[in-house]
Amino acid sequence: MREETFAREQKLGVIPANAKLTPRPAGLPAWDSLSVDEKRLVAHEAEVYAAYAAQADYDIGRALKAVDEERKKDNTIVLWIFGDNGASAEGGPLGHDAVDIAGNPMSLTERLSTIDELGSEEFNNHYAAAWAWALSAPFQGTKVDSSHLGGTTDPLVISWPKRIKDAGGIRPQFGHVTDIAPTLYDAAGITLPSSVNGIAQIPLEGASLVYTFDQPNEPSRHHVQYFATSGNRSIYKDGWWAGDLLRSTWEPSRTPPGTDAQGPQDYDVHPWELYSLNEDYSQSNNLADKYPEKLKEL
Repeated sequence: MREETFAREQKLGVIPANAKLTPRPAGLPAWDSLSVDEKRLVAHEAEVYAAYAAQADYDIGRALKAVDEERKKDNTIVLWIFGDNGASAEGGPLGHDAVDIAGNPMSLTERLSTIDELGSEEFNNHYAAAWAWALSAPFQGTKVDSSHLGGTTDPLVISWPKRIKDAGGIRPQFGHVTDIAPTLYDAAGITLPSSVNGIAQIPLEGASLVYTFDQPNEPSRHHVQYFATSGNRSIYKDGWWAGDLLRSTWEPSRTPPGTDAQGPQDYDVHPWELYSLNEDYSQSNNLADKYPEKLKEL
């Protein structure tokens, strides 16, 4: 599935032509290694997620149709981010709520006994971790792994027929969710006040994306951004990315003896990695040894 998605991404041009498909990480089973019952369970998890995605797409279509029926489509800006921070591998090797309501591990037999209830409010409806990796093609990482793009990246679609003439165009600039509010204020021609009722206002983080509408190849105006989740860390700066992976999402916590529940006090378990995103979109080539001064700077 990952290979099929990668080929489709290349054909559509939504990833650079020189992007590489990164390999399977250690700890995630291959499909052919699963038993018949395991395949039955995880296949249905993917079906439930596909149904959710189709339903979300349908309901967003209903909302957009209502705007169109009010004859406001042309001058309505729509920004759609599908996801929150990469596909989730929090379901573990087999997904489907690894523990019951009391926190006890659920066996494969127990999970299969409730397979027809997946998709309901009774469960968190996690799919198996390997699905998250498959859905993150071509990147490394999944949700919670904020040290790689697979754990921090989601698609953004912007529509504004009256203003954006390049319908279906693709933009390569680095952006972050903090760019959304500046974009909306910029599009609406609103200048934020420096103070409200005598209270000085903190400037917005992020940069407006409106410049990308007419300048598809303009360098990104979002120059620096850090990410941190559960001990996994990274920082982006003008095309460079440095990341430090404490643990993969599907791995157990590495909390050592004598520390509190907030996690380990020593986060430097693995060496930092370095990537040049302008040449290496999917983070396939770690340059930490080649450019130690750049890594030190970040």
